[in-house]
Amino acid sequence: MSKIFVDEFDGVWTVTTDFNPDTTGSLNGTLKYNVAIVGTPYTFKQTEVSLSGFATTGNPLLTSTITGIDGGNAFIADVNTSPVKTYANNTKSITVSQQFTASSPRRLASFTTSFSQEVPGPLPLLGAAAAFGFSRRLRSRIKTSAAA
Repeated sequence: MSKIFVDEFDGVWTVTTDFNPDTTGSLNGTLKYNVAIVGTPYTFKQTEVSLSGFATTGNPLLTSTITGIDGGNAFIADVNTSPVKTYANNTKSITVSQQFTASSPRRLASFTTSFSQEVPGPLPLLGAAAAFGFSRRLRSRIKTSAAA
């Protein structure tokens, strides 16, 4: 049985395909999906593919073709070369097609594709100082009115 998980943490979106139990015998498949950033001025920065599996001979193989970056060139990951990164500057929409292969005695446990995006920087120091000063004045007013 396989499950697909999507998660986001600190501007990095991750799509994980997990095979539980690990695959046995022959397995060939394709996973296709689109990823887009909408409603913001931000864009993708890079894409990373990693693959986990094990084998007594050979390795599970994952070929990823990601359209929208690097001219849609394919890049290949196996358990010895993971992770593989490619950069996606100024891209708001990405189409992913991933072909995975494992045959006995190779086993495929999971593969993960991560998409990092630009995130807004921290609040400028002057803005933070202004917000802190405003909150102090507001607390002082509340304290004064409560005492009266």
